[in-house]
Amino acid sequence: IGFEFELSTERRKQLSSTKSWDEYLAELRKFIEEKGHSEVPETTTLGEWLKEQRLALKARKQSKKGDSVNNSLTEEQMDELNLILNPSKTNPHGGHVKGHDGKSWEEWFGELLAHRIHAKTFRIPRTSVGLSHWVEEQRNEYAKYVNGMPSKLT
Repeated sequence: IGFEFELSTERRKQLSSTKSWDEYLAELRKFIEEKGHSEVPETTTLGEWLKEQRLALKARKQSKKGDSVNNSLTEEQMDELNLILNPSKTNPHGGHVKGHDGKSWEEWFGELLAHRIHAKTFRIPRTSVGLSHWVEEQRNEYAKYVNGMPSKLT
């Protein structure tokens, strides 16, 4: 029937260079640190991967509770992506997303204080992605609180 069992050199090269989910996530973090945003061109391998991840997140978000969604993302991967792509929002399956490394509010606050002692300022560079996102979220929540809007601050 003419089926070719041998892979072409190009396809073999593609398969051997396939990255893991964690490697793509690390590449995305690096991109965000360098560019300050997550709008990766879809013409790149990272952009194609990110498009697939966003579609998977959207499918999970749009599904009703209890529906079984064919989704290759684990809960942990969803949390990771939500933190990076939507740092000031909660995750789609309930609860507030902890930092990508599982830090609590108190740990982030401790990191902020350590930065203040070291850098003599509360200005966090965008290259400190996790801490800068956490600080941004605190500022947003404070603005809501001061304006009488619902806020996570008490």
